[in-house]
Amino acid sequence: MSSLHYYRWYARDFRDSPRVAMLSFEERAAYREVLDLIFLGGGRYPDNSGVIARKLGISKSRWNQYRASLIAQDLLQNAGNFLENERMTIEHDDARRRHEKACNAADSRWTTDAASNAQGNASSNASAMPALALSLALSLERKEGVPDGTLSPARVVELWNEISNGTLPHVRMLTPGRRKHIALRLGADAERQKPEWWTSLFRRVVESAFCRGENNRKWRANLDFVVRSEDQIARILEGQYDGAGAVGGSVRAAPQRRPDGIREIR
Repeated sequence: MSSLHYYRWYARDFRDSPRVAMLSFEERAAYREVLDLIFLGGGRYPDNSGVIARKLGISKSRWNQYRASLIAQDLLQNAGNFLENERMTIEHDDARRRHEKACNAADSRWTTDAASNAQGNASSNASAMPALALSLALSLERKEGVPDGTLSPARVVELWNEISNGTLPHVRMLTPGRRKHIALRLGADAERQKPEWWTSLFRRVVESAFCRGENNRKWRANLDFVVRSEDQIARILEGQYDGAGAVGGSVRAAPQRRPDGIREIR
């Protein structure tokens, strides 16, 4: 469950939405309830029809009927084993940032030190804030809306940072786009709920000379490159980026598909 308890509600946007206008009264009421569940679940909610039906106080068959309509209108998106709403993901991230800002402000007000050390402490705190903010954000994401035995996108990010350890680009933000792509990869196979599966995958990338930048473009792989699609996961596991070490300043062998023009997922 999310540690956040409220979010901004834009009544006019909701009432003026053409897609919402297509819904029946009952579908609209169910949609409104599910938006709350998604927010309280940390930006997504397990796509379990029985659980959601009980939460809404309706039959499972009735919820499945509403669910189909909401997905058809693209008001809900199915991401692996979870339901998401793009706007609610943004609102949850915004609420979390405001919560973190308020916590940091409170800590700053109540932190007292000797007057002679005040300037030094302020400088030290300022330099430490980015790392602290990332750690807090990942901790919150890891705890929010993730059932027991389910690996969270935040934990996958932590595993990437631990395995890459400066060799490949460090992830500093768990953006909605990254969370969505990681959640899709997590939901594709039960084995991917095990940290060992991701550790093995990431080590294969780190151990690839090509992915470390030993290629004629000096390009290096990042987390977005790894999780962008199932085809990309397959290419890595099949060894298409193995054996691309640099010899004599040139790339000895290139993968079957070069990662030219790759952009970060946003």
